[in-house]
Amino acid sequence: MLLPIVDGFDQKSAKRMTSIMGWIAFAKRPLRKAELRCALALGQGDPSVGELSPEYVLDLCAPLIEEYPDTTFSFVHGSVKE
Repeated sequence: MLLPIVDGFDQKSAKRMTSIMGWIAFAKRPLRKAELRCALALGQGDPSVGELSPEYVLDLCAPLIEEYPDTTFSFVHGSVKE
């Protein structure tokens, strides 16, 4: 199930956004930018992936997530997780 906010994006971007939200929501600790990019790259199902996902994919979620100075991410408000 894709989030309603992703309706205006192409399928690949929408899938990435949904994955980002899931990783942030279910992580046991705040994830760093590199960890999120790695998770997205590996989540594509290609075990031989040689590059991280591009940084701009995190910008797609900017209205709902924020990056802290230590490069970790969280939701802008608790209601986003719900």
